[in-house]
Amino acid sequence: MENNKKWGRLSHRIILVAAIAIAIGFAAMIALITRQSYDSSVELGYLLAEQKAEAYSHDVEGVFNQGFLLPEHLANSVLGHKRVAQPDRHHVDNVIMQLLDKAPQSIGLWMLWEPEAFDGRDDAFRLDWPRHDPTGRFAPYVTRNDKGVAQLDVMMDAARVKEFPKYKDNPKSYQPDYEKTGWGDFYFVPKTRSRDTITEPYIYEVQGKKVLESSLVVAMKDANGKFLGVSATDMSLEDLQKRFGAMKVGDDGYVRLISEGGLYVVSQKPELNGKPVEKDNPLAAQLDKVKKGERFTFEADGFTHFFHPVKVANTGQFWSVGVSVPTSSITAAARSQAMWAIIIGSTALVVILVVLGIVVTSLTRPLLTMATTMEEMAAGKGDLTVRIDVANKDEIGRMAHAFNAFIGSLRDMFVDVREQSLAVTRAATELAGSAAQVEKASASQSDAASATAAGVEEVTVSVHHIADTAEEAGKIARETGDLAEHSVQTVDEVTREIQNMTTSMHALAERMNQLGARSEEVSTIVRVIKDIADQTNLLALNAAIEAARAGEMGRGFAVVADEVRNLAGRTAEATVEITRIVNAISSETRDAVNDVQKSNQLVDSSVGIAESANQAMRTVYDRNQTLAQSIVDIAASTREQSVASSEIAQNVERISLMAQSNSDVVREVSASVEHLRGLSANLEALVGNFRL
Repeated sequence: MENNKKWGRLSHRIILVAAIAIAIGFAAMIALITRQSYDSSVELGYLLAEQKAEAYSHDVEGVFNQGFLLPEHLANSVLGHKRVAQPDRHHVDNVIMQLLDKAPQSIGLWMLWEPEAFDGRDDAFRLDWPRHDPTGRFAPYVTRNDKGVAQLDVMMDAARVKEFPKYKDNPKSYQPDYEKTGWGDFYFVPKTRSRDTITEPYIYEVQGKKVLESSLVVAMKDANGKFLGVSATDMSLEDLQKRFGAMKVGDDGYVRLISEGGLYVVSQKPELNGKPVEKDNPLAAQLDKVKKGERFTFEADGFTHFFHPVKVANTGQFWSVGVSVPTSSITAAARSQAMWAIIIGSTALVVILVVLGIVVTSLTRPLLTMATTMEEMAAGKGDLTVRIDVANKDEIGRMAHAFNAFIGSLRDMFVDVREQSLAVTRAATELAGSAAQVEKASASQSDAASATAAGVEEVTVSVHHIADTAEEAGKIARETGDLAEHSVQTVDEVTREIQNMTTSMHALAERMNQLGARSEEVSTIVRVIKDIADQTNLLALNAAIEAARAGEMGRGFAVVADEVRNLAGRTAEATVEITRIVNAISSETRDAVNDVQKSNQLVDSSVGIAESANQAMRTVYDRNQTLAQSIVDIAASTREQSVASSEIAQNVERISLMAQSNSDVVREVSASVEHLRGLSANLEALVGNFRL
């Protein structure tokens, strides 16, 4: 039962659900990471192995490219010399030996010409054994002795050289083996292909020692493309075995080199070199891809094998370098990462669940406190002073804060209820005393009401008399209002006349101002005329002077000038007189304008006084109207008071009756107060169950 209650807690359910969800999420994440890590590690392992295979293939290609330079140089040298001079076999032998001495990477350098293709003298050398075979064809072969010095050697092996004497009498019947497939592939295949060729690995005796080698053969042709023979170098494949066979890829990986024909060239087991790939070997199924120059990958025997093609110079042939790596080493990093991912994920899951348990328990602790408090309150008891510590502002924190506020409000309410209950008890006691007093007062009120009724009757008679007097005063007020209205109309007419006068005076002042302005204009014109007269007088004087200088010829002109001067003088005198008159008119005009302006001011003042009188009369009229209306209202109110007095008398009688009824009600109230005291006591007992 305890376990059921324990697991029934919200915190435990949250932790359980979260643990399941997180565990599923972590499991999915770890699985995804593990898978991606595995794929990435495998992909990276594949990429590194493929890069190694590609790098090794480029190294082998470099070896072959370097090896083909020697026979190409020999072929170009001999063909060039042949085009400009008669070829000499002895000279070419020396050239070949010199070239071989300078090429330590080569174990043999040789040429093999088609019949009569070199110097046309093959018949002369048919019996020059073993330097030549019975065909007499030029076939120089230079190898190194034990001291590493180049020297002439015999291309044919010892067994074939022993057959030469059989053809001494008829050397033309000799059919050399290098014109056939098999032993003679070093020449037959390049001739058949008519292009540069690398031969399949083969074992050949050089200076009495058998060596696994391949021939790097350059096909020689004339200008018309006719096949002339080959220039070739023999490359020991043991050097490749020493260089690549000892390589380790990782801890247990190894390198292999496979020829176009499917022969081992380099392997982890040197005894396999020169032999074909076993038929039951998974590599045998991939040999077609070697010939086509394709890269390929396959898994077998716990290893993953990565093969990259080797392009052999300009032969059009492909060999293939293979890097074999234990499959487990490729996936080891992935497995290690997966294991660490599981360990880290599991540890993180445990830590998260522990932290989650602590956090959820801490977050839900206020809920547990709330639940306990609410259960106690539901049972009708409880501590209303309890409070939940609020540490967060999340939803639970807000709920705890609201719960604290609710409990606080509930406590305040219960305290108020307790206080109000005590107050009700006290009020009930006081109400009981008051009820007794009310009962006594009701009896006294009944007696007083009877006496009041008699007084009200007397007041009613007085009110009727006041109403009659108010009606007479209202009539007089209305007559006074009519007189005030007539006075207002008269003052309005006077005000309008004064305003008309003001308008006329303003117009007169405007005209007087215009007259003054015209006088000023006349003065200006007179000044202009005077200036003209002065100028004319001056001109006349100048004319008289000029006439005097002219003598008799200017006498008539002098008379005219004198008349003009006299006329100018009279004009000046007239302008002075006009100026005096105009100035007098201007002065009188200004005086008249000032008088008119003073009259305007007096008229404006009269208008203001008239308007003030008009306003005062209107105020008197309005106040009289208000007075008349007030008197009418007083009369009406007095009438209403008369009616109300009658009603008051009747109501006083009713009050007397009600006072008697109040005595009965007070007795009922006393009984209710006793019941209220009992209820208040019960309420105090209920509130006492809670700790406040």
